[in-house]
Amino acid sequence: MKILITGGAGFVGRHFIKVLDTVSNEIVVVDNFIPGGGSLEVSLWRYRPSSNVVFIRQDCRDFFIESRTRFDLVIHLAAVVGGRLTIELNPLAVAEDLSIDSLFWKWILYSKPEHVVSFSSSAAYPISLQSDISSKLLSESMINFSDSLGMPDMTYGWAKLTHEYLGQLAYKLSGIKIACYRPFSGYGSDQSTSYPFPAICKRALQNKGEKVFSVWGSSSQKRDFIHIDDIVDAVLKTYSKLIDGKAINLCTGTGISFNSLAKKICNIVGFDPEIIGDPKMPQGVHSRIGDPFILKSLGWKPNVTLDFGIRDCLTYLSGKET
Repeated sequence: MKILITGGAGFVGRHFIKVLDTVSNEIVVVDNFIPGGGSLEVSLWRYRPSSNVVFIRQDCRDFFIESRTRFDLVIHLAAVVGGRLTIELNPLAVAEDLSIDSLFWKWILYSKPEHVVSFSSSAAYPISLQSDISSKLLSESMINFSDSLGMPDMTYGWAKLTHEYLGQLAYKLSGIKIACYRPFSGYGSDQSTSYPFPAICKRALQNKGEKVFSVWGSSSQKRDFIHIDDIVDAVLKTYSKLIDGKAINLCTGTGISFNSLAKKICNIVGFDPEIIGDPKMPQGVHSRIGDPFILKSLGWKPNVTLDFGIRDCLTYLSGKET
């Protein structure tokens, strides 16, 4: 296949490239940063792409304006992303995703690829469903564009909601096959430590033996962690069955509090500290756990356990068996 991956130099993109980089595929990667470009994300590449992968160092918006190429598969990952600090402290930077997606969907209508894979986010869900008194498994039907939407999670959530809406509109206007996914808390060993999972693993290695270990917020907030290998596997095994742009969850259906996650990570490292929260740091919503019903109905379930993911991350960060 002839494949385009926007934002392919980032965490999720490079894992798609690793799996799709075969002799039968021609892959074009458009990103502001490419291997050797000096960015933090680029420095985390764990393998060398083959000559079947062509990197274009360019703002994807310029690519959408200039390109006339038709692809068999487009995987759209380009976005302004970051951890909780970016979402809460730099909301207007995140809003730039609106301009990226606007030009993306216009380009899709023009270039007419065979199939589109687009990424929304679990941040699109109403925060009213994720509090300490009304949290529940988040199912796809809780976002209904023909009814009341509810308030998503800040500008990042609004941008992803708009992305979903434009994707469904593009399908209605053109009939182009579009698969859209709402990933929950994706993680992996080579993820930037601006994200909580590798950050906690790194601090556990650095602070082994300490009696007190802190995590952001109250420490009781829960997340649904799904390994990056599972994210890529789920998408590549299900996208051909999804054509109308309606988003489905990428999740496990199981939540864990940051207190319990930190405790588990520290215990695997080899110490048992008291876990405390840091209320001065942002924590996001109280509980964000996805309902995997539709994903399971498509014949897919997670393969990577949380314990394996922790050990793999610790091994990667320490450079030796943990």
